[in-house]
Amino acid sequence: MTVDGLLWESRKRVLAVESDIDTLLDMLDPSGQERYEDSDEFRMLDFLTLWKGRLHAANVMLRDVSTATGGGDASVS
Repeated sequence: MTVDGLLWESRKRVLAVESDIDTLLDMLDPSGQERYEDSDEFRMLDFLTLWKGRLHAANVMLRDVSTATGGGDASVS
């Protein structure tokens, strides 16, 4: 597999996990209101939101590397 192929496979896996987290967030908070409420206690929604942000950042970095090497699909974000 080429470097571009490995980058794309890595991005697909990151995007798949990010999508799974979106599904969990929708199951735990169907209305979408709780995940944006201020709370003194750390909740599962906070944990999932944190990891979703980290995965999104990883996808952006992989996309930037892929674009810099001249390959990959830069249109997927």
